[in-house]
Amino acid sequence: MRIAIPSLPSGRHNFRTAAPASNYGAFAAASGLRFIGVIGVDVVANKMNEELFVRAAITATVHAECARCVEPIEVPITTAFEALFLPDRLRDTSILTHCAQVESQRILYYSGGVVDLDEQIIEALTLAAPMKPLCRPDCKGICLRCGTNLNEGHCACKKGDSFGTPLKGLFGKG
Repeated sequence: MRIAIPSLPSGRHNFRTAAPASNYGAFAAASGLRFIGVIGVDVVANKMNEELFVRAAITATVHAECARCVEPIEVPITTAFEALFLPDRLRDTSILTHCAQVESQRILYYSGGVVDLDEQIIEALTLAAPMKPLCRPDCKGICLRCGTNLNEGHCACKKGDSFGTPLKGLFGKG
């Protein structure tokens, strides 16, 4: 999503888009996430002179595998980010850097009169994606001995067997 600064009047503006992940190009590909459907973005932008404060709410669905049972799942992600965009020529202004540290404000820079939000959108989704997605909170996982999905039923392994039983004797000790 790109916002042209010179043609945007000062004040508050709302933007909404829903686009396939392929529209986000290399950013989506590099994220490691496999997006399903569209990425929805709602933006509230406040422009004052050349500054643009952006608040974005993002929704997407990614394809993943359950961290316990390895079944394919779809994981909805909802996240947001805020940033202040300034022209690139102000990058080395020490006053702005000090204000950003005091306010804990994320300051980003744009050039060519265009603010491109694509990288921030994919970054926010990547950070919000669960590291270990689960098909459900009480997922039982798989049997470590035979690989049976324990959500679908019990496995045929003996209860007394330990995980190392098949490896006994491998190293000459019984």
